Amino acid sequence: MKKLILFALPFMLLLSCGKSSESNKVITTAETFARYANNNHLDSIKMIYPTADFDSVARISIDSISVKDLGNLQYRVNFNPSQWIELKEKEDGSLTVVGSRGVAAFPPEKYRIALQTGMVADSISDLKVKQLLNDSTYFSWLNDRIKSQTKEPIALTQGKRTLKHGVDLQGRPCEGSVERLECTVTNTTERPIAGKDYAITYTYSYYTCSDGSSPDGRARDRKLGVDLAPGESAKITLAAMDYGIKNVAVKFNVPVDSFYDASKSYTGKEYAEYLNSKK
Repeated sequence: MKKLILFALPFMLLLSCGKSSESNKVITTAETFARYANNNHLDSIKMIYPTADFDSVARISIDSISVKDLGNLQYRVNFNPSQWIELKEKEDGSLTVVGSRGVAAFPPEKYRIALQTGMVADSISDLKVKQLLNDSTYFSWLNDRIKSQTKEPIALTQGKRTLKHGVDLQGRPCEGSVERLECTVTNTTERPIAGKDYAITYTYSYYTCSDGSSPDGRARDRKLGVDLAPGESAKITLAAMDYGIKNVAVKFNVPVDSFYDASKSYTGKEYAEYLNSKK
């Protein structure tokens, strides 16, 4: 029995040394990969990770590396809970990266939207995330969907209309007349809107002929907005010589999307709805 135990000990030590040697090789390769990533050496990364096609990579800490043997000469190296790479041993004994998560650096805003709408998940690989984010059709579909479900940032209501003869726009006596239209503007968003960011545009008719029997032309005008807190309303009065104030509208000087935090309306099911819409 003692001879059997003595015979087994060298074999067990040999196995242990073999596993330790393999683990060290995996860790060394992982540390080299992390060093390339931290210096953004994309060409060097491609040598270890041939399928990687990333524009940029994230920084990787090697303070707490752990290795899991997946079998079939394949290993997962966890740098931290959100970053890992998978290595596979080739026929020549060298290691190559065959998958990763949290290594590629994607546009933050685009990735956030993809995550919040169910397009990607923290568990899927970098290569899969890149493939999904390249679907520009989805993001166009999502923008159209948001616009169709979103109110206009400013609600405009037309009110009292008055026409005063014998005065001009400054109230001075003249042969013409002035039409005034009282409008109410309401901020429908959860963000303040500055008056400089929008204006009320309109058209009107005017007379130039001697008898004043019919309008001779149309003109355009605009009136700058007023500051509005979320939910606040204010009155704006439009004025025009003669009559016929029409085509009253709110014209924004900045992108309308800037007034909304679309993430508040995401349900996490948008990507599934997009896929269903393509069937």
